[in-house]
Amino acid sequence: MTINDSVLQSGEKIIFALRELYLQQGYTPYRMSKFEEYDLYARNKDFLVSDQVITFTDVNGRLMALKPDVTLSIIKNSKDRPQELQKLFYNENVYRVAKGANGFKEIMQAGLECIGRVDAGSIAQVIALAVKSLCTVSPDCVLELSNLSILEEAVGPLGLPEEAKPSLYQAVSEKNLHGVKALCAGAEAEAVEKLLRLVSIRGRKTEKKEGSYTTYLFEKGLDKILKKVGEESTEVIIAGKAEDKRETVYEIADLAYHVMVLMVEMGISLEDIHKELASRHVIDKKVKQEKMT
Repeated sequence: MTINDSVLQSGEKIIFALRELYLQQGYTPYRMSKFEEYDLYARNKDFLVSDQVITFTDVNGRLMALKPDVTLSIIKNSKDRPQELQKLFYNENVYRVAKGANGFKEIMQAGLECIGRVDAGSIAQVIALAVKSLCTVSPDCVLELSNLSILEEAVGPLGLPEEAKPSLYQAVSEKNLHGVKALCAGAEAEAVEKLLRLVSIRGRKTEKKEGSYTTYLFEKGLDKILKKVGEESTEVIIAGKAEDKRETVYEIADLAYHVMVLMVEMGISLEDIHKELASRHVIDKKVKQEKMT
């Protein structure tokens, strides 16, 4: 049977295109129930975008949830075959609080999973499919990859005890340079400097990394950066108005990142900001003294 694709909506066309792409590369469709036991998500809250989940009690008295994510369910329900490579793809509706929204939304989530005997070839194929998937959705896209082993290579020479590394990784993820310096106090100066260069956003403008979102912003210039700062400011307001603490933290992080890009673009350093705040403190102190006299 031939289907006239003019009757399909944009989202439906994308799903069919992705399905064809994944099948051609040897991936098997994975289907699952809309429901999952809530305990799965309660035990893995850090993995989820939001810890808010729609729950209900079924006829057997079990606390169930409308699934907010597909990956966790695949890992739970797949058979453990470490000597084999399982290649699965899915397009499933998930139910979660959408970014900037005040309530739950039904969201189509499409993706693929490689489980088991994953080698370099499998990883390369996944990356290639990620690029093709994004281009299927929109040609105006950016794929940014990260590899924890790069960070581990930079952290190794610091000689930190294992119990200190989680705090360091957290500071790195937050791009908290002051926190990184404090946690690395006493380590070799050259090793600390290498880590700071890795964490810092400042090198991206002069040493542009192809495909990086940060590089993309610098290439678009000041107007684009200012537009993003304005958009993220609005997102912070929306999340704060909804009294959603987790979403507000997420949006503030986005805003802080884009403000940092703006600072680099305009040649503003953290020291400039510190001096400005210090001068305000002096002024406030003088005003307070004048009022007292």
